[in-house]
Amino acid sequence: MGVNRNLGAVISRGLDQQSPANAPAERLASIDKRSHLWMRANPWELMAVFKDKVVVVTGSSRGIGQATAIEFARLGAKVVSVARGVPHHIFPGTLAETEQVIRGFGGEVVSVEADLMDEDAIQKIYGETMSAFGQCDVLVNNAAASFLGSFQDLSLKRLDIIWKVNVRAAWQLSQLFLPQMIERGSGRIVNVSSGGGHVNYEGARWEDLVSPASGEVRRMGVGQSGLGAIAYGTSKAALDRFTQGLAGEVAGQGIAVNALGVEARTPPNVHFITDEESPEGELPEAPAQLITWLAAQPIAVTGLILNQHELLGPLRELGLLRPAAKPGDNPDLPSGSSGILPKS
Repeated sequence: MGVNRNLGAVISRGLDQQSPANAPAERLASIDKRSHLWMRANPWELMAVFKDKVVVVTGSSRGIGQATAIEFARLGAKVVSVARGVPHHIFPGTLAETEQVIRGFGGEVVSVEADLMDEDAIQKIYGETMSAFGQCDVLVNNAAASFLGSFQDLSLKRLDIIWKVNVRAAWQLSQLFLPQMIERGSGRIVNVSSGGGHVNYEGARWEDLVSPASGEVRRMGVGQSGLGAIAYGTSKAALDRFTQGLAGEVAGQGIAVNALGVEARTPPNVHFITDEESPEGELPEAPAQLITWLAAQPIAVTGLILNQHELLGPLRELGLLRPAAKPGDNPDLPSGSSGILPKS
């Protein structure tokens, strides 16, 4: 589709023609006319959008989900924070930590312990949300599962876990929450995806098929590789396709459905990747800000598969996102979102 590339180009053109520093509303409005995006100049504008809105965030005990739940709560949303109740045996971060931070600054949050592999548990998320707040305005399908291992080594049991958490849970939660969104004529669904799901269709060229270069083997249509990349990437590619299909099906009913490919120094990443290997990694608060920004866009912005790396720079130049943070910059964040390597 090339949507994400075009979006980045549009924003860049806006930067070329407008001064990003303290850009007044009229300048942002003129950018908006070219890009069809609702560019917000100040955090309190986002607060006006999300004040008292109900946001459900899955996988919010650590990492990007935790940072996203906190970000929405800081903007005045009522947050339903969802994750498994059992602490991970390696990675830091719990639902209780997320709730403690949100309540610490006066935010409103309901924590729901749920295993997204369990259909009844997903029904519980819907039930407790509706019982507490009576509606869901924004659904963020963030929770994800992955396992290291080659194709031959990955068991079908682990493949089922990846599929249930990464795809089936997003499908079921969307089915549950969509009717009340449609009834009110308003709602947003943000599916947190990954570049690992990208398929390089441009790699397969006709000339390579009819006259392949001598001695050269061309990898056609291949995305990321590496241990665990096939299963995880396949699930994220399915999530992207689900995003576009659902956006088309609910078009004209006040619902926007988009996907955002993200990457950050989450607990699993900092556990397996050292500072030396990834010194410039973004903290979870970066994709969290993008998720809130995307959820605030007008209804015309739907069916997009966006990428964090193409958006962060332009949006920061426009003053719509905070500057990049470094590990330890925000000591008040819980361990699951601080970006600090766990102590050995």
